[in-house]
Amino acid sequence: RLADLLWGDSDSEHSRNSLRQTLSVLRRDLSRSKVDLIHSRRELIGLGPDAVRVDVEEFEAGLAARSAPDLEMALAHYTGPFLDGFYLGSDAFDDWAASERDRLLSRALESFERLARLVDEENGLALADRLLTMEPTREASYRLKMELLVACGQRDRAMRTYETCRSVLKKEFGVDASPETRMLWQSLQSADQASNLQTVNG
Repeated sequence: RLADLLWGDSDSEHSRNSLRQTLSVLRRDLSRSKVDLIHSRRELIGLGPDAVRVDVEEFEAGLAARSAPDLEMALAHYTGPFLDGFYLGSDAFDDWAASERDRLLSRALESFERLARLVDEENGLALADRLLTMEPTREASYRLKMELLVACGQRDRAMRTYETCRSVLKKEFGVDASPETRMLWQSLQSADQASNLQTVNG
């Protein structure tokens, strides 16, 4: 599979020869640096687990954290899309990388949102803005920002955030905000109307 991924434009025999030659060169160069990195056995090829750090593994392992500092530490490993801008020209590899890119982005977005609910409102708002920078069409991030703004007593900004959400969704997808987002907006409107009525009656 590795040979086909890396030399997909060659037939099976040539791609396996290319893989063998490449592994031989890598082993020779790494042994000069006294690095024991590549392990192979029959049809299996792997990297020595003690010889490499994998940021994706560290990122995913830390996402189960319950405290804000631990979750923040795990999210520090997510510095951008997986293998951003790296394309091999092999459909199988590029499809796999694209699916991993989407999966890891989704996990990062969900975890940043969870962190935003664990920290204070000011830091939560900064994280909500970061979420919208990462994925400007993610409706859940607009709702999060609206909720945090309300918690800070900034209802006007929360209402403007709703209008921004509607505008982005209309422009990008030709759809309106979801019922869940509209319900949040309506609850803000109702609260404003009740507040105005109380002021008049007072």
